[in-house]
Amino acid sequence: MAKGWVDPTKEWERVDETLMWLVGQVLQGHVGREKAIPRSRLVNEVNMRVAVLGREEVYSERQVRAAINALRKRGWLICSTGGVGGGYWMAKNRDEVLEFLEREVRPRYRDLQEIERAMRRAMLEKFGQPTLFEAVTNGR
Repeated sequence: MAKGWVDPTKEWERVDETLMWLVGQVLQGHVGREKAIPRSRLVNEVNMRVAVLGREEVYSERQVRAAINALRKRGWLICSTGGVGGGYWMAKNRDEVLEFLEREVRPRYRDLQEIERAMRRAMLEKFGQPTLFEAVTNGR
C-alpha cells in the first residue's frame, strides 16, 4: 500500500467520536422525511453545540458527511436526499429506509461496480493477466 494510504472501509475509525455524538444529537430531533435538516443547517447546529461545550473546533461539511457515513456504518438509520427540500433525517419507519437505499445507495453501488468492471477490463488490456502472486495477494 502507498505511504499514507488509509483503507476507506475503515473511515469510521478516523472520525472524531465527539463529532459523531454531536451529529447524532442533532439528528435525534429530525425523525421522518418531513423533518429533514439541510446539510448547511446541520453543520451550523453541530458547530453551535461545539461552542456551547467550550471547544475551539469548527467542523466542515466534509467532516460532518464523514461522521454521517460513520454513523450509518454503525447501524444508525440516517436517510438523506439532495436537491430542493433535501437534507438528513432519522428514519421513522422501514419504508423510509428502503426508499433511501433504493434511491441513494443502490445507484452508487451499481455505478461503482460498473467502474470496477471497466477498470479491470482496461487493466487486462494494458497489463495482461496478473501473476499467480498478484492474484493471491490481491484476493482475486
